[in-house]
Amino acid sequence: MRKSVPVRIKVYDPETDEQECVLAEQVAEVHADFIYATIQKQEWTAEQKRSLVEAIVQKVTERQT
Repeated sequence: MRKSVPVRIKVYDPETDEQECVLAEQVAEVHADFIYATIQKQEWTAEQKRSLVEAIVQKVTERQT
């Protein structure tokens, strides 16, 4: 049986609306960095990568309106 290494998890519970906004922005930035890095690792042409990023931006923009 394989033993797992203990994982430490920090949980943030913003106490104010301002803190909640800051946390949301930080999470969004990490998420965007992850998406960018994942796309960059793909063996696609620059045009294919650009098209995917444009499609993501369009989808996000549509959700915000």
